[in-house]
Amino acid sequence: MVDSENNNVARKTGEWHPFATFVVEYQYMPLKQKKGGELIKYRTSAHNLEDGKSSEWEGIEGKPTMEWMLYHVVRHAQGQFRKVKIPQNSSVIELPIRLRLKNVTIRDAEDHMATCARGEYFSGFVSHETSLEISAGIQVTGAYDTRRIGYFRTDVFAIRLADGKRLTLGSAVPENQGKRTGMLRVTLKDIALEAGVYVIRVVTLLNHHKPALDYLEASLLVVI
Repeated sequence: MVDSENNNVARKTGEWHPFATFVVEYQYMPLKQKKGGELIKYRTSAHNLEDGKSSEWEGIEGKPTMEWMLYHVVRHAQGQFRKVKIPQNSSVIELPIRLRLKNVTIRDAEDHMATCARGEYFSGFVSHETSLEISAGIQVTGAYDTRRIGYFRTDVFAIRLADGKRLTLGSAVPENQGKRTGMLRVTLKDIALEAGVYVIRVVTLLNHHKPALDYLEASLLVVI
């Protein structure tokens, strides 16, 4: 969250000031092999200078690092916007917006279905021999003005447990995003996955005058 001193400076000067700063390092470590020679091991490290939080990923990573930084940026922005006093005659909606990914459902063309509620595991399975449809339910609380939305997007990823391979499945916008509150749904079609066991990761972001973001990790999707 932006501290009050920096916030007051920004208001007085009318200039741009940073509220989230990150240091990203791509590190390596030589590992000795028994039969001679060296094996180079890599990792990615990111550090948030404002709150001191850090995270690391094995290997050279891009998207997970970006998503982690974006998550902290939105949290900082939410805290900052809550401190801003909005004039009574302003048309800006004052209610804070909250997003919560509630569930993920995956269907194949043979009517097999796997469902996962937040905090639980997938029940059911789908086939790798047909195209898949992935849908996620998003609960929105706090009315938002649809005229002020920059974008409202959901990204879906799959991580194959056998080898840790990360797959980008696609992006979509809510089917009924004109609805001001309640449950929204986003759907991706014509998705292909090889046989295996996966973790499905869903990230949704509302770029609004009060940004909101949420993650959902849905575990143990069985694709036969």
